[in-house]
Amino acid sequence: MADRESRREERLLRVNVAARRLELSRRQVYRLIEAGELPAVRLSPRGLRIPEGALRDYIRRLNQDSDPITPPHP
Repeated sequence: MADRESRREERLLRVNVAARRLELSRRQVYRLIEAGELPAVRLSPRGLRIPEGALRDYIRRLNQDSDPITPPHP
């Protein structure tokens, strides 16, 4: 039962933490949120948080959409 409850209580990340994980600026993360590409939860007028699962899903989508890097041919 505790495991089920812990899944429901997902960790919420601050914008600066998400920015660090994505290696982006805070402004770029806000733009992703405004564009609807990265879900966020508004806790107060100045309190915006990103669910950790949403960040993982965003990273997964980036990896699926990106082309594999191939070395140049000699």
